[in-house]
Amino acid sequence: MKKKKLAIASVILLIVCFIIVAAFFVIKNKDHKKLIHSIKNRYSEYVTLPKDSDLYAKVNEEYKKAGIGYHGAVFKLSSIEINSSEDKYFNIAGSDYYVYYKDVQPVNERIINDRYQIYVDFNYNIVTKKAFTIYIDDKKMMDINQSLTFPIKYRDENNYYIEFNDMLVRIANEDVEETLENTNSDIRNVEKISVLNYADIMEECASTRCITKKQFEEQVQFLNDNEYITITLEEYNAWLNGHKRLPNKSILIVVDNISEYVEDMTQKNNIMINNLKGSDLKLFLYNFASTNESKRSAIPAYRILSSTDIEIYAKMVIGEKLATETSDSAAKSIAVLNYHFLYEPSKGETCYPSICLDEKEFRRQMQYLQDNGFKTLTMEEFRAWMYGEIELPKKSVLLTFDDGYVGNLISIMEELDMQATIFSITAWHEREKFVSDNISIESHGHDIHHEGFCKGVTRGAKALCISREELLLDLKISIERVESNIAFCYPFWVVNNYLKDVVKEAGFHLAFGVGYNKATRDSDKYNIPRYVIYNRTSLNEFIGMVK
Repeated sequence: MKKKKLAIASVILLIVCFIIVAAFFVIKNKDHKKLIHSIKNRYSEYVTLPKDSDLYAKVNEEYKKAGIGYHGAVFKLSSIEINSSEDKYFNIAGSDYYVYYKDVQPVNERIINDRYQIYVDFNYNIVTKKAFTIYIDDKKMMDINQSLTFPIKYRDENNYYIEFNDMLVRIANEDVEETLENTNSDIRNVEKISVLNYADIMEECASTRCITKKQFEEQVQFLNDNEYITITLEEYNAWLNGHKRLPNKSILIVVDNISEYVEDMTQKNNIMINNLKGSDLKLFLYNFASTNESKRSAIPAYRILSSTDIEIYAKMVIGEKLATETSDSAAKSIAVLNYHFLYEPSKGETCYPSICLDEKEFRRQMQYLQDNGFKTLTMEEFRAWMYGEIELPKKSVLLTFDDGYVGNLISIMEELDMQATIFSITAWHEREKFVSDNISIESHGHDIHHEGFCKGVTRGAKALCISREELLLDLKISIERVESNIAFCYPFWVVNNYLKDVVKEAGFHLAFGVGYNKATRDSDKYNIPRYVIYNRTSLNEFIGMVK
C-alpha cells in the first residue's frame, strides 16, 4: 500500500514539475515575443534620439561603447529583419556604429537637403583625430572615439563637409589630423561658369533691356532640355573661393528683381534664380564667361536682352565670348568728364568756386546723354577698355567726381540708372557714405589733398613734398578704405613722373589728371585726360566734349 501511495505521489510530483516547467517556458516565450515586439516597435527606417545616448561598435561579437549620439539627432538605419531578442542594436546606415533600441524613437522621415550630390568630390581625404565631432548644420550629431577617413564634398574656412549616413555633415578643422591625396572622382571641376543677368521679365516688353515671359520660359525650357545645372550665389561664391567643385553645365542666373512670377518659375521648374542684393558680387556685362579667377568686384556676365534669341542664348550658356561691339560701332576714344561740387540754388544753397555746378544744369547734361543713347561707364568697364579686354560703344562716357562733396549725385544716378565714379578723399569721407550700385568709389588719396603745403609752390599738393614712404603709405591707406586699387585721381591735377611712379608702386591700374581731349587706348594710363566741367560750361560745350 505504501508503495502504491509513493508511486502516486511521484506521478503527481512529475505532473507538477511538468506544469511548472511548461508554465516557465510559456512565460519565457511570452516575454520573448513581447521583447521582440518592443524591439520592432522601436525600429524604423529613421529614428531619433530623445536624449544624449551612447553609440556602440561591434567588437568580437560584443557591442562596446564607441561614442555619443546627441539629443535630436536623426539617423537612417540599415534594413534588418528582427526575429530575435538579440537584435537589440540597430546599425546606423553606412557606418560601423550602432544605437541601442531603448535609446531611439521612430520618426516618419528625415528632412535633408541632398543638393550636395551635384558637387564634384575633391581628390583628397581628411583623416580625423582619435576623437572628433560630427555636426549637422549648427548642432552636434555625434562624437566618435576613433580616427576615421572621409572623402571631401566641399569645405569652407572652418570646416570640411562630408557625406555620412546619406546626408551632408561637417567636421571642424580642429578635429582633422591631416589630409591625404586620393582619387575620389574623375570628373573635372568646371573651368568657367556663365553668369546670365536678367533685368525685367514682363508680359509685354517695349525696351531692349527687358524680355517677355514667353522668351524667358523658352530659355528655361532650353536649360532643362539640355540638362544645365542652375546654381545658387552661395555655390558660385564657394566655387570662386576654390571651396566647392562644380560639374560642367553649371550656370548662374541673376535677376534685378525677384517678382512673384520669377518665384513661381523657380518652383515649377526646379531652377535656382538669384537676386544680387546683399551680395558683394558686382557684374560687368563683358559678354564672356567667368572663371574661378574672376574678381568679385568685376564678374563678367551676359545681359539677356529682348534681342537675345535661342541661338545667341545657347552661345551664352556654353560660355562663348560674344562681340559686344563691331569694329565700326566700337569706341576709339572716350570722353572722361571731371565734376566737383553739385548744389541746389533753389533751396538756398551756395557754392562760389568755378568748379561748382547747379544740380539743375547737371540734370540737363545727363538728360542729353540719356536722350542720345550714351552709355555711362563704371570705372572697371573703363579700365577693361583701356587695357583692351572689352569693346565699348562709341557713345560711351565716364563721369568722375573729385573730393566727395557731391550733393544729390547718388540719388540722381539711381533715379536715372546711370553710372558715375567718386574719387574720395578718405580722411574726409567714409566709404559707406557713397555705397550704391550706380557708383564706383576710387581713391583721391587719404590725406594729401592740401593746397599750399609745399613751400615755393603756389599750385601744389602735399604729395609733392612728403617722403616717398609717407606718400606710399597714404595711398595704401586710401586703397584699403575705398576697397579698390583700380584708379587714382591726382590732387589739384598736379602730376609728374615721381608721382606717377609712386602711384604705380601702390598698385593702381589707372590715374587721372586733366586735359581737354578724349582718352584713347594710347593715352598714358597714369595721366588720363579729363574735361573739367565748370559753372560756365554751356550745354553746347558739353555736347562738344562727349560727341
